[in-house]
Amino acid sequence: MTDVEVSEPPQKPPRGTRGEILLVDPRRVSLFAIGGISDARRPPEIRQQWRGAKVTTTDGDWDRGQWGTTVGRIDDFPFYSAFLDHFTRNVPWEETDYFRKYLTKMERGHEVRRPVQSRGGGFVTNPAEFLEYMRTYDDIFADIRDNGYRTQAELGRPDSLDEMRIGIDRDGRIISLGGRHRLVICKILGLKQVPMRLVVRHTQWAGFRQKVEQFAAERGGKLYERIDHPDLRYLKGTHSAERLALISRELASRDWSGKRLIDFGTHWGYWCQEMEKLGFRCVGIELNAEYAAIAEKIRIASEGEYTIWQGHLTKYPEPVADVCLALSIFHHLVKKDNAHASLVKFLARLKTSLMFFEPPTRNFVRYQAEEFAAFVSKHANLPNIKLLGYTRERPMYMLSRD
Repeated sequence: MTDVEVSEPPQKPPRGTRGEILLVDPRRVSLFAIGGISDARRPPEIRQQWRGAKVTTTDGDWDRGQWGTTVGRIDDFPFYSAFLDHFTRNVPWEETDYFRKYLTKMERGHEVRRPVQSRGGGFVTNPAEFLEYMRTYDDIFADIRDNGYRTQAELGRPDSLDEMRIGIDRDGRIISLGGRHRLVICKILGLKQVPMRLVVRHTQWAGFRQKVEQFAAERGGKLYERIDHPDLRYLKGTHSAERLALISRELASRDWSGKRLIDFGTHWGYWCQEMEKLGFRCVGIELNAEYAAIAEKIRIASEGEYTIWQGHLTKYPEPVADVCLALSIFHHLVKKDNAHASLVKFLARLKTSLMFFEPPTRNFVRYQAEEFAAFVSKHANLPNIKLLGYTRERPMYMLSRD
């Protein structure tokens, strides 16, 4: 049985939360900046800007180690493995490499800038105090596990900006700039959506975001389909989540981990994003070069592992998949005789055991909806046809071999 996640518009962050809050899946935050917004190597004006409640847009290489700071993967650093060992394998704090690292620092006379209550918020001076400091995360872990993640406002501190802080790099990826220990706890607990305060956008990402907003504005304020990215998810899509719900319901009874899925006419890659959540290895095929480039940008920004292939779907060299999606796409290939013949040849070459097929609302000269489903069924050797329902007056069929 697959745990189906259907992407819906996120709820609004709790009231009273200061700054611009995005609802983020912690599992998709893989980068963090050592030192965060307070790193003394950053210019004072940058530190001051990033500490405020207002989101800034900053150019340069701050997302790639400018000013001597380090941006790396969270799971490459000792605190991550220490939290994983302690909270999932019950390893005592004292036996983690992270604890030993700071013990060695103290033995060599280095200051450990970690506050402890027994010193009135002063910094750690000995191993016992460092253990006291680490045990505060036991309390935080238990609170988040039992009560869910709560913002500073929900904790009774409405004026605090001390939420988990993030930046968005030039490629649209989320970088942790503060609160990384809470972030790792949320990852371990498998939380799917928590509020994080956006501090800075890279100028290049801000430009891409503006381009997407303009695209929607020119089309009645909507995209073709929603984008599952925290900084773009607020934009509405023409197609609702009903199509996703129809298909996900049919897929829910099996484990699709590692199975291959092809999305014909992927546009900006929405279906690859969603089907990857079910475990599929996805390929999105898109003819339009501009749309394919945008889809690739979104894939990188959302840290997706799927592939975008730009070109005509009948020319795709590896038409072999466990599942295929052909949603409002094949009708473009039956208007002219030569294109129709190419589609027939392609369907004969296609190797799949399951296809979700959606014809358009209006009827074309060659086929009405039922006839079109029968045509695809015949030439793709998928004899079983099941009508799943309708979305926006368009029928959705499932074609299968078994």
